[in-house]
Amino acid sequence: NHSKKMDPQLFIIGNPLLDISVELADNTVLDKYELQHGQASLAGDKQMPIYDELWGMENKEAIPGGSALNSARAANYMLAAQGQKNKVTYFGSIGKDEKGKVLENVLEEAGVHGNFHHDEATPTGTCAVVVVNKERTLCANLAAACKYSSAHLESNMDTLKNAKFIYTTSFFITSNVE
Repeated sequence: NHSKKMDPQLFIIGNPLLDISVELADNTVLDKYELQHGQASLAGDKQMPIYDELWGMENKEAIPGGSALNSARAANYMLAAQGQKNKVTYFGSIGKDEKGKVLENVLEEAGVHGNFHHDEATPTGTCAVVVVNKERTLCANLAAACKYSSAHLESNMDTLKNAKFIYTTSFFITSNVE
């Protein structure tokens, strides 16, 4: 008589981000934050305020992001189309904040089981996605995404052991100190 735990088909661990995507008419916001149109970059001090600015815009979309999380969502979609629902489990680190809750809720709605380490001191990782003339400019603030605790994995080792497939990114391995 063991508990009804989900046995994932696919276990994915990575750097979860909440993409904050807005479509704008011109490069004003990009210029303000010294971002190059069509480029991807990591945020420095100059870019940090962009996340709150975009979050406050009415036309924003909040979308789970990060390479491994995008892979989890795509795999889940393909498995669900084959009648294999709820077979993807995703591990990562997010902050204990509004953006982390949004990320968890959107992921759950998509049918991906998220199991997150919640970092008390660091905000959820975000990516500013500014679309001008159909071209995206990305600026990532990894924040809590780089604070994954090995203790979280150790306490959930059954999930890992029961997976048929395991996926991660080299960036996850090199960006998490622990």
